[in-house]
Amino acid sequence: MSQESSSQVNRLQELVNGFTTDQLRYLAVRPFVRYDKEAAKIIGLAAETVSRWENKADIDEAIRLMVMDGIVVAAEILRRYVPQAATELVEELVDDEVGMRHRAAKEVLDRGGLPAKQQMDLTSGGEKLAAPIIYLPATESEE
Repeated sequence: MSQESSSQVNRLQELVNGFTTDQLRYLAVRPFVRYDKEAAKIIGLAAETVSRWENKADIDEAIRLMVMDGIVVAAEILRRYVPQAATELVEELVDDEVGMRHRAAKEVLDRGGLPAKQQMDLTSGGEKLAAPIIYLPATESEE
């Protein structure tokens, strides 16, 4: 990433940090429509609301920068919904349906760093095993 590109991303991040959730939703839609009022309508706002935003110049600047790097805006929108998503997931842990509880528990454990399936390198340096490992039950003399 060039220094100019990096400074644009930093400026965009600085701008979006100060926007409301409605402004972020507007920002995510605006580059794909011709007029401000179209973007406002898509997200359920009155066009007058958008035109009266005190920071409209900052939003317009963010749109120009976003065309170059929309990932920053998408990440900020998702970041703001993480607590709500986590709450929904935890609520599923007490669901009446066993399957739903099981899925929710698995998701919580996976996100907590305890995935059900973990790959383990049993060799040094990551070299491939020549033959599969077969685990045999212990005999009585080995127990």
